[in-house]
Amino acid sequence: MHHSHSSNDSDAGRVIYLFLDDHSWKLEGRWQWPAASTALFGSDVAAEAPEFFEGTRGILHPDDVASLRTALELANGKPLRVRFRLITTYGSVLPVEGVSVNASAAGQEQSPEPVPPWREAEERSTEKKEAARLRYRATAADLAERQSGTGTWYYNAGTGEAWYSDNCYRLHGLQPQSSNAHLFTFAAYVHPADAHTVEDSFDRAYRRRLPLDITYRIQTAGHQERSIRLCTSWSQDEAGADILYALLQDCSEQAALEEQLAEANDRAQERHEALCAAERLGYLGSWALNAHTGKWSFSDHYYRLLGLQPRSVEPSDALLLQYVHPDDREMLAEACRRFEDEHVSPELEYRALRNDGQVRHLQLRGRTALLPSGELLLIGSVRDITLQHALERREARWRETAALREEVQHLGERAAAGCTWTWDIRHDKMEWSPGFYELLGYKPNSLPLTQKLLSSFLHPDDRKKFSEHVNTVLQTKGAADLQLRLQTKDSLRYLNVHLQVLRETAGAHFVATFHDETALRQEQHAGAERERLLAVLANTFTGKLLITDGAHTITRINDGAQKWLQGRGKNAVGQNLFEVIPRLRAHGFQELLNRALKGVSGAMPSLLPGDAGGTHHVVPVADGSGCVTAVLHLLREASPPAEAGGVQLAEKLADAVPERIIVLDRHMNYQVWNEACEKHYGLSRGAVLGHNLLEVAPGFIDDPGYQEFKRALKGETVHLSGDGDPAHPVDIALVPVPDEEGNVAAVLWVAGNNTEATGAVRH
Repeated sequence: MHHSHSSNDSDAGRVIYLFLDDHSWKLEGRWQWPAASTALFGSDVAAEAPEFFEGTRGILHPDDVASLRTALELANGKPLRVRFRLITTYGSVLPVEGVSVNASAAGQEQSPEPVPPWREAEERSTEKKEAARLRYRATAADLAERQSGTGTWYYNAGTGEAWYSDNCYRLHGLQPQSSNAHLFTFAAYVHPADAHTVEDSFDRAYRRRLPLDITYRIQTAGHQERSIRLCTSWSQDEAGADILYALLQDCSEQAALEEQLAEANDRAQERHEALCAAERLGYLGSWALNAHTGKWSFSDHYYRLLGLQPRSVEPSDALLLQYVHPDDREMLAEACRRFEDEHVSPELEYRALRNDGQVRHLQLRGRTALLPSGELLLIGSVRDITLQHALERREARWRETAALREEVQHLGERAAAGCTWTWDIRHDKMEWSPGFYELLGYKPNSLPLTQKLLSSFLHPDDRKKFSEHVNTVLQTKGAADLQLRLQTKDSLRYLNVHLQVLRETAGAHFVATFHDETALRQEQHAGAERERLLAVLANTFTGKLLITDGAHTITRINDGAQKWLQGRGKNAVGQNLFEVIPRLRAHGFQELLNRALKGVSGAMPSLLPGDAGGTHHVVPVADGSGCVTAVLHLLREASPPAEAGGVQLAEKLADAVPERIIVLDRHMNYQVWNEACEKHYGLSRGAVLGHNLLEVAPGFIDDPGYQEFKRALKGETVHLSGDGDPAHPVDIALVPVPDEEGNVAAVLWVAGNNTEATGAVRH
């Protein structure tokens, strides 16, 4: 590796030595080459450089030998311009260029002044002594390296020259100097597991010129594994080139000893940690008293039992007494006296008062031990039995809490109409909440429930579906929801079921929650029937009927109003009343509507075009809490309706029209009896609603109207003529009211005010 120089760099002090055609040349001038060295040696064949030479060595590029030879032959003492390439010993091609180059034979340079013979002899003697000292030092260094298992090497970053001591080769299982020396001569011997780390660390340290201290493993040429420590440092030579010095040290024996020591320390640490863990788990602390020296020692966990940091207080008998409850201090002081005087350790229990105010119950035990040195030890333990004292009280509280939780769960299930089934799959154990027994109509734990028994209670059409969902959830470890019907002793129940395998238990628990939605289904069914009944009643009314909410938005209209608005190209439902019928913006109508929203019925002449002489009635409609939520609008030529006393919209609508309206369910039970019926028949609503037709009119079963009622129950709308005044014939209509499945759930009976009751309402 070399430091690169720009092409403009030149150095007149650089020199090149050549060995060409068995002749030695010295070339001086202004040279340029991309290396930090100040001297080059090149030859056309393998040749040794001069003894005094220090610089970069190489072989002349074969393609440049002929031109360089010609230039030297034609020089004749004239300055030359020379350009050639040198292949260095580390394999790189070094381009060389020089101007004003003077070539001279290596033996023709100017000789120094003659040296006297006695001086030459003295210098030769000095050189021999210096050479001998260097040999002695080299031999001593080699011996020291062998004995210490070390090796040294250096690398000249400017010239790329590397040198390794003999023992560097021996450390890698090689003969001394048996491999070419370069920066990575021994890189191939690094253990494969450490190669990347060593290469990366060395590369970063080399690029930044930083020292490195790293230990790694090698595999010698004899396949022996060794631990090697590499220490490097940087310096510079006289020419300013960076020199990397390094030391290799065989740490195999030290690593083995360290490994053995680490294993011994690990075993000792394991025993210590096991003892500490045993003390923590057993709420123990240990102590020891040397009877000869009077020295006390306490384990770390003994300090923790007292709420102290380990070794934060000097160990002595005072440590035992300082944190004792005042009522127990005299007892423990007597025990300490017996420790020191009689070498006896009594077994006793006492209370400790910690700095944080906690009171701990401790149990003290001990025994004597004779050491091989002849010293007598009293060793013992202190155990925290506070938990043991509190267990009975805590257990009682737990039992009370568990009973309370079960009762709360039972109340919660009863309030939410729910229950649970838990299955511990790993242990094949099932638990059923008390609400499950109540759902089936049994007392809690009165019979052993199983999945098979549960399936027997399900509707026959739902058993397969339930079994398939359970198996799917168990296999996928997921969740599922389904609807089931349960046949109890009293009725058919509708259940919403959620199945799930709890993931936090690694699939070990299957949980099914059942929610009884029977009441909700019944309420929804009743609400749907009320909506259908309201629709039939609204369309039975011959005038225009609208219903608005508190924001004056039209929520429902009958057929008469729908046709009237469609004839004017307007939509109604979902629109604001005043936008659909702008004429109602009159001040008087707005006051009437505001009073209706406050619960006051009213009427005024109709403002609609074409309804001259008609009346616009507004009737408030309240919810179950008495709050007005809607307003009923009736537009027709009729007298004002009586005050509405009901709170349901169907009853409001029935009371708001002059016709007699009766609604019977399919079992002939009265559901609606409006005010017109009360006036006509003289029977109050309370005397009729909820009663069967045959209770009010027992002879109806023999009346021809019974057959007409049966026709209406089959879905046919029946029109009858009243038998009142022939001059004023009145139509009677029996209108079927279907449920959500299309089956007839009720029959609406409508007759004019002057018509005598016939058929289903004849009394």
